Amino acid sequence: SLPEVSTSPDFTEKLMSKISQIKEKERERIIPAWQISLKNLWSTPRYRYSLVSILTVAVFCFFAFTFLFHPSVLPGQRETLAQVEVTFTISGIEAKSIAVAGDFNGWNTSTNRLEDPEGDGIWTGKMYLKPGRYEYMLVVDDAKWVTDPNAKVYADDGFGSKNAVLYINDNSG
Repeated sequence: SLPEVSTSPDFTEKLMSKISQIKEKERERIIPAWQISLKNLWSTPRYRYSLVSILTVAVFCFFAFTFLFHPSVLPGQRETLAQVEVTFTISGIEAKSIAVAGDFNGWNTSTNRLEDPEGDGIWTGKMYLKPGRYEYMLVVDDAKWVTDPNAKVYADDGFGSKNAVLYINDNSG
C-alpha cells in the first residue's frame, strides 16, 4: 500500500491554476497551418517571386476591369455622368412643410425639403440627380405621404398607393 501524503487545503486550486497557465502558453505557441504554409512559401525565393508576380497580375487585372472596361463609360462617352438640376414645384397642397422622399435619397423624409418663401402655397426645391429613373413621393407635415399630382408617370408602390416616377435624361452632350 502507498503511504499517505498530506496536501495543503489549496493544493487542488493551485494545481488547476498551473494547468491553465500551461494550456495558455501552449495555445500561444500554436501557429495555424495556413500561416506556416504562407511563411514557408514567402521564405523560399523561387516561390516568393511567383507570389509577387501573381499579386502584380491580380492588381493589374482589377484596375483594368474596373477602370478600362467599365460598362457605364464606353469609348466616345464622357468620363462621368453629370448631375442634372431638378426643380420640384408643388401647389394646391395645404401644408406647414413638404419634403421629397424617393429612391434617390433612401426615402429620407428630412433631406430634400421644399420651401414656400412667399407663403403663397407654391412650394419649390432643387436637387441634383444623375440621369436615370427615380420613384418618389411627397411627405406633407412630416407625416402624410402624398403622390405628386404633377407627375407624368406613376408606378405601384407595393402598399396600395402610387409613387411618382421621374425620368432624367442627360441632355448636356
